[in-house]
Amino acid sequence: MTPRTNNSFRVTINRHIVELDACKDHLNIFLHENLAVYEALVNIYDHESKKFKKKPIIVDCEIDEEQIVSTITYEGNEFDITNVVLPDIVMHFKKGKKRGLGIYFIRTLMDNVTYHYNDSLNRITLVKKIPHDT
Repeated sequence: MTPRTNNSFRVTINRHIVELDACKDHLNIFLHENLAVYEALVNIYDHESKKFKKKPIIVDCEIDEEQIVSTITYEGNEFDITNVVLPDIVMHFKKGKKRGLGIYFIRTLMDNVTYHYNDSLNRITLVKKIPHDT
């Protein structure tokens, strides 16, 4: 995996069938990471108090050979997504619900999710490990 600008990367594989799984793994990780970051941003926008609506949200992303780390920092009310009880996804859909799974996706797609709050400043860190061929 070669990190590039704009949170993108290039995967180069040899033309051997065994390399396709490694390529798929890298692509899945990148897509999962971006979905989780997007879901977190939507939740912040949708659920934050009006008093903080004009405050910026900062997203820092770091990609290295081991992992993709995205940190979302924003002013707002304290809301720890790591302490939310996750829904039973089967019951969620049986009840006909189509929304409300953002935190579920974030926590199940990421390898690690941490939250820190201090003086109206929220920081959510999302980590997705990159599997390596053995």
